[in-house]
Amino acid sequence: MKPIQDLIYSPVVKTRDAELKGLEQLSSSVKDKILPVYELTKSRKSSRAPDGDIFKRMKKIAEIQQDRPFVLDLCTDEKYINPQIEQLLDESRGYSYWLGFLNIHKNLNIIPMVHLYDDEDFEEVESFVRSAVVDFQVLAVRLPFDLDDIEHYVAPIARCYLRQ
Repeated sequence: MKPIQDLIYSPVVKTRDAELKGLEQLSSSVKDKILPVYELTKSRKSSRAPDGDIFKRMKKIAEIQQDRPFVLDLCTDEKYINPQIEQLLDESRGYSYWLGFLNIHKNLNIIPMVHLYDDEDFEEVESFVRSAVVDFQVLAVRLPFDLDDIEHYVAPIARCYLRQ
């Protein structure tokens, strides 16, 4: 993986058609300098996928990124989610569905997003991080915007890394 400090920009994009087409149009030299944060959304509805299929989105991300690293997050906007995404957001068993989905796509250069919510006790988050650090070199964290104590959120994640 290219050193993250060499990447100069991290656009946050939903995996909607227009945004993916925009990234697809960038030159290879530009793509080599960015670390996109993809918020995974459902695909367009079709007769084969009436709820939209997230695997179509992953295929498109793979085409755009090739072997370049990217952060993969899950969109939580009700307009863009489907039952597949809702299942991936399920925190039970250490976000086991999210971890399973990431492992299906392990051949891509994914940096998984750790999901944190203000009301969490971190047991499920710590379980996810302990499992994810085995298969992924780097994890990303999106923190709530109104934090009073960042250490409260980051410490449980850091503990998992220190145990490695």
